Amino acid sequence: ERETAEQWREIYNSKMQDVPTAAYMTITECQKAVEKGTLYFVYEEDTVIGIGSVDTDSIGAVASVVPGKGMDVVGALSKKIVGDMICLDVASVNDKAMRLYEKMGFQITEERSNWYQIK
Repeated sequence: ERETAEQWREIYNSKMQDVPTAAYMTITECQKAVEKGTLYFVYEEDTVIGIGSVDTDSIGAVASVVPGKGMDVVGALSKKIVGDMICLDVASVNDKAMRLYEKMGFQITEERSNWYQIK
């Protein structure tokens, strides 16, 4: 049995709740991403080890659901990229993810700020 978009959204929202700048994914946003074909589950044999979003040359919304499998999740998502360069979006406050990505050879090339706070 394969996982559903709702399960992807639940994993995303659960894993991102501790990242101060991460956004909560709504059902509508998830449905749009499913229609676009950008959401992935990453498996090791028959077990889901993580999730991610891939869009042409960029990876986002990476979450490992099995401790110690982050590198495997990013590696699998990287195989979906078209071209030689991979852009990987990560919140600068997510130190654990930043360390992993640097260990994998990613370099900071641009810092973007498009987070909004509603008062």
